[in-house]
Amino acid sequence: MLKLLLDANISPETARFIRSLNINTKSLIEENLSGITDEEVVALAKKEKQVILTFDFDFGYIYQLKEQDKLGVVVLRIKDQTVESANSHLERFFNYIKQKKLNLSDTMAIIEEDKYRIHQKHK
Repeated sequence: MLKLLLDANISPETARFIRSLNINTKSLIEENLSGITDEEVVALAKKEKQVILTFDFDFGYIYQLKEQDKLGVVVLRIKDQTVESANSHLERFFNYIKQKKLNLSDTMAIIEEDKYRIHQKHK
C-alpha cells in the first residue's frame, strides 16, 4: 500500500485531496515539521516506510547519490504549482501507477507537464 510523506512545499489542501483518493498521507506542515532538514525528511520517510512527495528536486539528487533503492521519491516538475494544478497532475499520476501496478517504495518518479519519468533499479 502506498504511504506518502508530503514535503513542506506541498499544500495541506493537496494532502486532504490525496487522502480523498484513499492514499495514506502524512503532511510535514500538518505535523508541524516544516522546518526540518532534507536529511531529516529522508530519515523520517525511511523509518515510516513512506514515499516523499515534493516540488524540491534536491530530493532527486539525494535519491540518486545516496538513497537509490532505499527510498521512494516523487517530484512534481510542473510550471503551474497551484493546488488545483498539482491535484490534477497527481490524480492522473496515481491512476497511472495503479494501472501499471508500480511500486514506488524504491523508485524516483518525476511528474512533468505531459509525461512521467520513472527511475527504478532493474532487479
